Amino acid sequence: MVKVLKIIGFSLFFIASIMFFLPKTNFYYLVENELKKQNIVISNETIIESGFKLDIKDADVFFNSIKSAKVKDIEITSLLFYNSVDITDVKLYALAGSFFPTKIQNITFRYTILNPLNININANGGFGKAKATFSIVDKRLHLTINPSKKMLKRYKKTLRFLTKNKDGAYSYDTNFN
Repeated sequence: MVKVLKIIGFSLFFIASIMFFLPKTNFYYLVENELKKQNIVISNETIIESGFKLDIKDADVFFNSIKSAKVKDIEITSLLFYNSVDITDVKLYALAGSFFPTKIQNITFRYTILNPLNININANGGFGKAKATFSIVDKRLHLTINPSKKMLKRYKKTLRFLTKNKDGAYSYDTNFN
């Protein structure tokens, strides 16, 4: 019994060590290159790697060579059974302002081994509160927004593209196939 516990303990220590010493900055650059294929460029960022986390500070986001957003902080936590990306203080630029409020307080992406087929997404901002689930297998996104008063008042055209639920929330479904 003691020998089995030692094997499990050493295995967990070995896996934790790999996750701790994994070159997270290189992984970030790999993701950045994949985003470039979709015409999304992240620049002017400061990258800080520490332990199980990777912090990206003050990033400018360009879409089709147009400056689209300024992101204050992105924190990526990578563990074996739980991974998350926390994005805080996003300011969208003028083009997006005609569709929805330009200030987003936070966006959180969570992936856990307890729900391995889905990525859960939560967001808060001037638009209200949003929850989404992305199905990895189906490549399907289901989004539910509880709009703020500002969103209901100023952005009615955007809300027309969403389906209104009985509880006053709005939903949207799409495929990425």
